[in-house]
Amino acid sequence: MDQPDMPIELKTGITGAAATIQQPAKGRETNHIFEASIVVYMRPNNVSATEKGSNPQQALKGALDAVGHQIRDQRKKLRDERRSSDNEF
Repeated sequence: MDQPDMPIELKTGITGAAATIQQPAKGRETNHIFEASIVVYMRPNNVSATEKGSNPQQALKGALDAVGHQIRDQRKKLRDERRSSDNEF
């Protein structure tokens, strides 16, 4: 049922994303902490996560993993709702 002519945002529900990596403690005694934030704009609800780590890669991986879990959970919930509404008829 794949429709190759359909725009990708309609296939996935994802319309965009934004990411930031900061070193909020820079210039302080504990400047080794990094913070990564990711927002995924998708239908029906946007998801976001912020994680801290000792290096930028660790913080980004943590935020990506957290957003990935949220997206999978949201899609599973939507599938389950569709299945239950299909079974009602």
